[in-house]
Amino acid sequence: MLPCYYLPSSTALNFLLTNFYFKNMPKNFKTGDSVILKSGNKMMTVDYLTKTGLYNCRWYEGMALKEATFNPEDLLLKNRKHG
Repeated sequence: MLPCYYLPSSTALNFLLTNFYFKNMPKNFKTGDSVILKSGNKMMTVDYLTKTGLYNCRWYEGMALKEATFNPEDLLLKNRKHG
């Protein structure tokens, strides 16, 4: 008899990563860090931390510069700016 391995569905895997792995990651981003939303794939740059604890991020859509504030729990670090 061959061994049976459990392979979680993409929904279960996303749940596990979000609730266990990502919760243990530091949420102190630095100005210039490249981040994405957990629910999307748009690469953004951290601009500054607001007084309310949200991160102001900027990104381009075509030629237009966009910006918005996000909860640190909703962001994933892609590249850390050195310095």
